[in-house]
Amino acid sequence: MCIRDRGNYLYNETGFRLKPVIGAISYREFLYCFAHKVFCVALFLRHPKSDIYGFQVDLIHEVIGHAPLFADPDFADLLQEIGWQSLGTGQGKLTRLAALYSLIVETGFVKENGQFKSIGGIINASPNDMQEIIAGKDRYEPMPKLKQIPATKELSFASIHKDIQYYIEDPKQVIESLRNDQDYPSSFKLFYDSERKIIDADRHLVTDKMIKGEQFKFD
Repeated sequence: MCIRDRGNYLYNETGFRLKPVIGAISYREFLYCFAHKVFCVALFLRHPKSDIYGFQVDLIHEVIGHAPLFADPDFADLLQEIGWQSLGTGQGKLTRLAALYSLIVETGFVKENGQFKSIGGIINASPNDMQEIIAGKDRYEPMPKLKQIPATKELSFASIHKDIQYYIEDPKQVIESLRNDQDYPSSFKLFYDSERKIIDADRHLVTDKMIKGEQFKFD
């Protein structure tokens, strides 16, 4: 299971890169990487006898549960949009964006031709959880608007994935919803330069780090 090979494949398909990390990182760091089309990958590997998702994400969860989704151009654009929306935002919106990511990418479904298909990494990387979903009597509901998502840090499988399965129909619709969200209007637009791998804005922005004389470079 070579991360480099899968990372090269994803980069050729959608421009996303895989970046190995050791230990947990904050929501803001995690989503910031999405804005740069980078997915942070855990290096931990579960015990061979365990096929149940744990609270510690591992390499199987990342490569089997998530990586295929990053190869889809529309979903890759959605994940980058979630990252863009996190840049410079307050803690309330940031926590809701992290919850939106979890509801879509960890436990979400997509509705295609009247059928619900799992796109959640937690479900797809765990045969036991997949069987529970198939055998269950849970109801499916459309993904709520960002403001309607509780700003909670409890984003575990048990806390957000009980009797309701949330779904989306088109990643592009979610992108437009985020860009036109009147609850969180933005005064600037962002653009991604794939050649230089940097994010630019349609106007000059002054950040707290600039004011303090600090410089931040993403590698």
